[in-house]
Amino acid sequence: MAGGRPTDYKPEYCDRVIELGKEGASIVEMACEIGVDRKTLEKIWPEAHEEFFQAFTYARQWSQVWWERKGRENLITTAGTT
Repeated sequence: MAGGRPTDYKPEYCDRVIELGKEGASIVEMACEIGVDRKTLEKIWPEAHEEFFQAFTYARQWSQVWWERKGRENLITTAGTT
């Protein structure tokens, strides 16, 4: 018999974290948007739900892509004004 309180996990959170990642959201932002703490996103749900592990991995990659693109855009904009 498992102890503890039931999980708040919902499969639709997979799509939501990917959407947030594509917007450049941080892990903390993702957690707040879903209404859980950071530990739940980083450790608990990925260990318990393979589909969330994959989605969260993609979400973090997308967030990094978003920030790298913003950095390149800024470099181009800044270089064009000097």
